[in-house]
Amino acid sequence: MFNGFELNIIPSILGIIIYVAIGAIWYSPMFLGKVWMQLKGITTKDLEDNGKIMGLAIISAIISVVVLNLMTFWSQVTTLNGGLVIAIIATLFVSTVGFNSVCFDKKEGFETRFRLWLIDAGNTLTTFTIIAILFAVWN
Repeated sequence: MFNGFELNIIPSILGIIIYVAIGAIWYSPMFLGKVWMQLKGITTKDLEDNGKIMGLAIISAIISVVVLNLMTFWSQVTTLNGGLVIAIIATLFVSTVGFNSVCFDKKEGFETRFRLWLIDAGNTLTTFTIIAILFAVWN
């Protein structure tokens, strides 16, 4: 596909499952979901018809998994530590872009926006770490 890159289906499917599973746990009421909903000003009723939301989350998972797969392939990472480095680089890129909303969005106070960003960035780092390590050791 790209310079000898071929999408490895098994770890890609596992990566998508991991991405969705971590998100489901991370934003569940048992973990950070209650705090996240409170900070967002939403209720469980607002999330009842979430088929469209889940569809978009799966598309996001697919794109993230393919990009992490490409990053580990092109960097020729094959170790746990290498996967961790890829995850940190990807998280820094994604999270710093997301931090712009914290700086410029005026819907909530800065502290609320910052706490939401921390929750989201933590989810991204956790998810990307596990998936990048999966791809690194699979190679």
